[in-house]
Amino acid sequence: MPPKPVSRPECIRMSVIRAAETSIWVTASRATTRALRLADVEQADARERIQKLLVTGDNRLKQGVSHEKVRQTYEEALRVAAEAGLEEQVRPLVEIRLSDLDRLV
Repeated sequence: MPPKPVSRPECIRMSVIRAAETSIWVTASRATTRALRLADVEQADARERIQKLLVTGDNRLKQGVSHEKVRQTYEEALRVAAEAGLEEQVRPLVEIRLSDLDRLV
C-alpha cells in the first residue's frame, strides 16, 4: 500500500469561502430555525388551548351548565384551531360534540 500524502494536491483543494459569506448564511439559517421553533411553540400552545377548551366544554355538559355556554366553548375551540391552521384536524371533533349537543336540546 502506498503511503498517504501529507497534504492535498493543489488540484483537489477545496475552494475558499469568505468569512462574510459563511456568516450571512449561518445568520439566515439561525433566523429560519428560530422562526420555525417559534411557529412550533405557537402551534403547541394552540393545541393545548384547543384541548383545554374541548375538555372544558365536555365537563360543562356533564355538570349541567347551559347548552349555550357549552356551544360557545366548542365554537371557541374551533376558532383557535382555525387561527393556528389546525381546523382540518379539530373540526370533526367539534362537529361531533355540537351534533350531540343538538340532540340533547
